[in-house]
Amino acid sequence: MKKWFVLVVALMLLISGCGQSNQEKAIDYLVNGQTNDVSVIVFSNQDSDREFVEGLLKKIQDINTSVRADKPIQHINFYDVSVEQKFDYEKIFDLNTYPVILVFEKNEIVLKATTPDEIVQYFEGK
Repeated sequence: MKKWFVLVVALMLLISGCGQSNQEKAIDYLVNGQTNDVSVIVFSNQDSDREFVEGLLKKIQDINTSVRADKPIQHINFYDVSVEQKFDYEKIFDLNTYPVILVFEKNEIVLKATTPDEIVQYFEGK
């Protein structure tokens, strides 16, 4: 009887672990360490352009100052999809032009943008 119980529990754990989609697993991985319920993830297919990165960080600082002073955006990461990654982000998130900026709120994609200005418009419109 004890063996059956262990077998059933093991099968339930296996099934529940397999039930999560690759997108859910990728999102969990990307937002790990998220603070204040928001993550900004930038995908590119080459090293990020310094001017683009500086512009994005400036826009996020502007958002943090004017719109999200109480809960600033602090979790920002950059991924180069041309380098092997833990997940196939191009396929999972249907990435076909670069750079692409994904904004996550509480593990949900709320914005897929190509410019930092789109992020500003999103947060100012909330």
